[in-house]
Amino acid sequence: MGNVPILYGEGNHMSYSKIEKISHLIGELERAFKEFSDEDFDDIKLFEEMDSLFVSILDPSNVSTHPNIAEFLLTNKHRSQFLAHIRYVITHNYSFKGSKNGHEAFVSPNHIQWYDDGVMFLEGKEPFLGFIGLYRNKEARYAIAARDAKDGEELSKPFAYQYHHHR
Repeated sequence: MGNVPILYGEGNHMSYSKIEKISHLIGELERAFKEFSDEDFDDIKLFEEMDSLFVSILDPSNVSTHPNIAEFLLTNKHRSQFLAHIRYVITHNYSFKGSKNGHEAFVSPNHIQWYDDGVMFLEGKEPFLGFIGLYRNKEARYAIAARDAKDGEELSKPFAYQYHHHR
């Protein structure tokens, strides 16, 4: 595994070895991602692997094995803190504050991208919340639900939204 030291023993030595191994793997991942083109990220396999990675850090299906959610979080205090830190970094670095017509708002990337010739985003008063927008042909349009959806229902492109120019 390259230059990663493998330390055997008890106590901190064993933990140190694990941390060094993870640190090395994260460095490898950083280097690989920097070499990726934007199109390289458009692969469902990466999304599935990212989901698996987060479950390996903290498996939400284990909540039911605890008397309540707080007990689950207490039992997994540092794992949940680690995930919360990832969320904090994403929220604070990738939701961009701007102003339009004297009103401040956040513009954030959206996890759904249906259009090859445009980009879908979220715009609102809070990071990663708000109206769904579509920027295409140098014009921003905002979604209006074409129909009601049930809670938790995944909407698909053809039926979900109609985009209208915002004046």
